[in-house]
Amino acid sequence: MELFILQKMKFLCIFLVLLCSCNSNNTTTSVAKQDSLAVDKPKNANVAKSYESLDFARTTIKNDTSNVITINRSMAIIILPDSTWSNKQQEEMGEDGWNEVVSDHDYYQSLAYDSLERKGISVKFFPATKQFYKFVKSNNSDYYVDRLKMKNKWGMILFNVNKDPVFWNNTTIDDAIKEIFEK
Repeated sequence: MELFILQKMKFLCIFLVLLCSCNSNNTTTSVAKQDSLAVDKPKNANVAKSYESLDFARTTIKNDTSNVITINRSMAIIILPDSTWSNKQQEEMGEDGWNEVVSDHDYYQSLAYDSLERKGISVKFFPATKQFYKFVKSNNSDYYVDRLKMKNKWGMILFNVNKDPVFWNNTTIDDAIKEIFEK
C-alpha cells in the first residue's frame, strides 16, 4: 500500500515538474492539440455551460464504505486523469505537444482555482487512495461518484451541498460559480 502511495506521489511530482517547466510560444498550435485530445466533453455541443453532470460516473455503494471519501461541505475538488491515460496522450503527441497541453491546462486551472478562492470556495485535492466520493447534500441524500469512471477526466468536481456535484473542465469558470455556488 505504501508503495502504491509513493508511486502516485512520484507521478504527481513529475506532473508538477512538467507543469512548472512548460513554456508555450505558439498558442494556436497548443489549442489545436488540446482540442484533439480524447478528453470527455459534454455530448451536446450547443450547451452554453462550462460544466457537465456527473451522472456518467454516478454509482451506489451498498455496505462497504471503507473505500469512500465523504464530502459534506461545498467545495471544488481537483481531478487528475489516470497516469495510463496521461502516458498514452504524451506518447501520441510527443513531449513538446504534451507539454503545451499541460501548460494550457495548468493556466486555466490556475485561473479557476484563483476565482474559486476569491469567492470563498475551498479547493481540495485528494490522493487517489479511495475509489469513491460520497457527496452528502443538505437534505441528507447521498451522491456517489466512482473515480474509476473518471479516469480520463482532467478538471474539477464542483459541489454545493444544495445541488448535485458537477464536472468542470473549461477555460472559464465564472458561470459555474454563479450557477453552482450562487456567488
